[in-house]
Amino acid sequence: MSGERWTDGHVLAIDGRPSDSTFEVNVALFNSIPYRIPMCRCYMGHRYARGHHFNMETREATEMQVAIAGPDFDPSTILKTRS
Repeated sequence: MSGERWTDGHVLAIDGRPSDSTFEVNVALFNSIPYRIPMCRCYMGHRYARGHHFNMETREATEMQVAIAGPDFDPSTILKTRS
């Protein structure tokens, strides 16, 4: 990615990955200071991801739309390019 921030708010997401037995919390304060906090190293559930964004201007939290990429995912198909 280009390092471009899409928001100045906070992002909180949880991610369950049975492929590597991990369940973790992802936090990005001001969308620039990322933290990945493992909560479990023996996760055996379904692939799971959910996130929320806290908007600093409106002070509202909204659920983020999360898409789980498959093995053939090409990130260049969704990333914005600068002209």
